[in-house]
Amino acid sequence: MTNLTFLFSSSQLAWAQVYMLLLSLILTLYDCKYQAYPLLIWLLGSLPLTFFFPLQLSTILLLLLGILAELIELKIGSGDFFYLASLSLVLNWQKLLWLIQLGSWLGIIYIILFRKCKKTIPFVPFLSLAYVLILLISLF
Repeated sequence: MTNLTFLFSSSQLAWAQVYMLLLSLILTLYDCKYQAYPLLIWLLGSLPLTFFFPLQLSTILLLLLGILAELIELKIGSGDFFYLASLSLVLNWQKLLWLIQLGSWLGIIYIILFRKCKKTIPFVPFLSLAYVLILLISLF
């Protein structure tokens, strides 16, 4: 088997998971550098998923929270909600809750270890790392 075939076999990563990993990497790089990312990049990256995965209640709620965060200061960026809305297309709600929990723990550990960090931290990198961990756990 070639490496590509191995990656996309039924017991390994599906195309949507690999696609989300690539989108996660792009959004993580933007979030690390600017603590924001262009919504157009998120929209162009997430729109293809909507053709293959139905909108769920969690997706709609996270999109509404993202819009609310754009309008009102919620102490969490709208991009975090929009990224979670994209993830909710490919993850069930239990995995999404685990992802949020893991991402939060990773962010807390980062703050504890690096107390000299700024007042705010980018959260998408921790959510992305949690997504990778959930994918790895689901492989076993």
